[in-house]
Amino acid sequence: VLALSNVFACFSGWGTQGLMVRDVSRQPERFPAAWGRTLTAIVISSPLLFAAYMAFAWALLPASVSLSAIALIGLADLIFAPIGLSAITAYQGHDRLGRAAHLSFVPVLPRLAGALALLPLALVLPDVLRLTAWAFLYALGALAATLYAWFMVCKDLGSAERPGWFYMRNSLREGIPFAFGSAALKVYSDIDKMMLVRLATMEAAGAYSAGYRVADLTSVPLISFLSAAMPRFFRAGEGGTRATMAYAYRILFLPLTYSLLAGLGLYLFAGILPLLLGAAYADAVPALHWLAWLPLISLPRLILQTLLIGGDRQNYAVNILAGGGLFNIALNLWWIPLWGWRGAVAATYAAEIVMALAMWAVALIPQAKSHSPVSEKRTREARV
Repeated sequence: VLALSNVFACFSGWGTQGLMVRDVSRQPERFPAAWGRTLTAIVISSPLLFAAYMAFAWALLPASVSLSAIALIGLADLIFAPIGLSAITAYQGHDRLGRAAHLSFVPVLPRLAGALALLPLALVLPDVLRLTAWAFLYALGALAATLYAWFMVCKDLGSAERPGWFYMRNSLREGIPFAFGSAALKVYSDIDKMMLVRLATMEAAGAYSAGYRVADLTSVPLISFLSAAMPRFFRAGEGGTRATMAYAYRILFLPLTYSLLAGLGLYLFAGILPLLLGAAYADAVPALHWLAWLPLISLPRLILQTLLIGGDRQNYAVNILAGGGLFNIALNLWWIPLWGWRGAVAATYAAEIVMALAMWAVALIPQAKSHSPVSEKRTREARV
C-alpha cells in the first residue's frame, strides 16, 4: 500500500515545489506568491490523485486489505505529506537548511508515538482491525506534522498569496517535469528488483535488494548535499547552464572524495555486514561488493541532473531519466536471465553512464539566458 501511495505522491502539487525553490532562491520576495501557487496546486491535484490511487488499490491489492486503511494511508501520503514536504522546500529556497532539516525529522516523532500507541491496542484489537488502526495513527501523525510545518512557515516566512489563474496555469505547466522526474527516478530505482523476482529467483532478488539498500544508504549524503546546493544552482542558472557547470566544478571535490571513500569502504568492509545486521545478510555480501561503486558511478548523473534543472533545462533532464529507465529495463530483460543479480548490477551501471553522457551532451549545447520568473508587475496584472 505504501509503495503504491508513494508513486502517486510524486505527482502531488504537479512539481510546483521545485518551482518554488527556483523562484524563491532567485527572488526571495516572491515567496508569498510561490507558496500560494504550491498550495493551490496541491489542492487541485490531490483529489484527482486520491481517486486514481483508490482505483488502482482496489484493482491491484488483495481483497483482505481494508479499504479504510488504504484510504487513510492515501490521505496521509497524498494530501498531508505533500504540504509538509513543500514547507521543507520553502526553507531550502531561503537557504535555511537547519530549519529544513528540522522539519524533515518532525514526521518521525508522531509516527513513533503512533507505533507506541499501537502496541497496547494490538493486544485488544482483532487481527482484521490492526492494519486500520495503524493507518489511522499514521494519518493522524502526518496531519500533526503538516500542521506544525504550516505553522512554522507562516511564522518564519509569511503567509501565502492567492494566485491568479493565468500564472497558476503557467506554473502547472512548468512544474510537471519536476513531478515526472521524481516518478521516473522512483521507477528506475525499483524496477530491477521486481524484474529479478520475475526473471531470476527470490534468493537472487533478496540478495540484490539487501545489498542495494546498503549501497543506496551511502548515497543519501550525496543527495542531501546536492539538495542543499540546489538554491545556489538555481541562482547560477539565471546565467544559463554554463554558469551552473562552473558552480558544479567548484563544489565537485567534496562529493567526489566522499563517493570514492564510500565505495572503497563498502567494498573492503562488505564482509562484516552479517555481523552487524544478522546472518540473513550473508548472501548480500557478494552483491554489495558489486554495488559498492554505485555512489561513484551515479555521481556524474546526479550532478548533471542538478545543474540541468538549475539551468532551467528540467525537460531535458526528465526525458533523459525516462529514457535511462527504459534502457535499464531493456538491459535487465537481456542480462538478468544470463547473469542473475550481476546482470541487474551491470544494467544499473550502464544506465547511469548512458544518462550521464546524455546529460553532459545537453549541458554543452549553448543556451539563451533565461528571464524566468515573470516580473512582479506581470504577476499582479495576471492575478484575478
